Amino acid sequence: MKKNLFYLFALVCSMSLFIACSDDDPDYSTAIDGEIVGNYKGTLNVTVQGQLLGKDIPQKISVAKAGPAAINLSLKDFSFMGIPVGDVELSNCELSKKGDTYTFTGVQKLDVQTLSCTINAAGTVANGQVKIDMDIAAVVNGESQQVKVVYEGKRLNGSESSEAKILSFSFDPSNEANAVVTEQPKLDEATNTFTFKVLDDATSEELKALVPTVKVSDKATYSVEGGTADFSQTVVYTVVAEDGTATIYKVISPSKTSLMKFPLDEWETVKEGNYAEYWAPQPADQLASSNGGVKMVNGSANPVGYPVMVEEAGYKGKAAKLVTLDARGNALTAKNAPLASGSLFTGKFNFNFMTAITAPLKMTEFGIPYDKIPLSLKGVYKYKGG
Repeated sequence: MKKNLFYLFALVCSMSLFIACSDDDPDYSTAIDGEIVGNYKGTLNVTVQGQLLGKDIPQKISVAKAGPAAINLSLKDFSFMGIPVGDVELSNCELSKKGDTYTFTGVQKLDVQTLSCTINAAGTVANGQVKIDMDIAAVVNGESQQVKVVYEGKRLNGSESSEAKILSFSFDPSNEANAVVTEQPKLDEATNTFTFKVLDDATSEELKALVPTVKVSDKATYSVEGGTADFSQTVVYTVVAEDGTATIYKVISPSKTSLMKFPLDEWETVKEGNYAEYWAPQPADQLASSNGGVKMVNGSANPVGYPVMVEEAGYKGKAAKLVTLDARGNALTAKNAPLASGSLFTGKFNFNFMTAITAPLKMTEFGIPYDKIPLSLKGVYKYKGG
């Protein structure tokens, strides 16, 4: 039905709608020049078969003098349901006066290919306000459709700003709802389209919960198609300038970034044989620490403790606390390893007593398989000298 409606609307908007219906020759030149001619800022509401398909669609129109008792109405760059139609010209609309209100009406019949319709249009201009009602009884491909289009607008004084831009669009990283965003939105000015990236495992619910920060031109306003920004799909923003000029922006549903992320909130305690218990970062198949090697000296008569511990008060949540320990008092380390340093790495630490004595470097397996090209490393650390 929407396709038929658009076909109907495009044909209607490409023609002059109004036919003069006044028989006298009044002269309203003073009122037309001083009160009616100008630009109007307003909105369109479109109803099809009693169903509202378009509500408060921003639209700017211009009214010009066509004669002593007639006006022309022009809708520039008109669009309907997100599809550009072009310019709409309502020509030579003759005025009648009732009190302080000027009225105009017209009837237009169309019979083009598979479309036939009767358009009954009526409008009023009063106190700087214009209203146009169009009742369209149409038959498209044998299907009857009742369409009603209502425009209401207010006359501008000419000093209003016409700038309708999104000056900045971002997701504040300090807001936890935006934690899945890995790359801030970028604008393609040629298409007025924003693109951004999120975590590879970001869910639809997390995308729906994103909270953008939007800044638009001075004295302009913006609205979101559908009323709510759901970034699991393309979101359409309409920016309306003070004078009614409207600009459409689209925020494309984000692409996903493959990210290796270790928040260091998860730890487990490990107890093996006679060695003292120690902390192990999780996931165990991806992260390891030097604790796995230092445990050997902590099973001796002079334990030195462990250089990798859990820090409860991290930047966000927990963190890893890495220290360098003095191991000179331990007989196993005093000669060859007087210091026990804290280290954290991706990979595994495979402890074996004999290997630790003869070839300690063979106990470490640094790194884990990753099928992407690393582009950046991001993290937070705090350092204190010893």
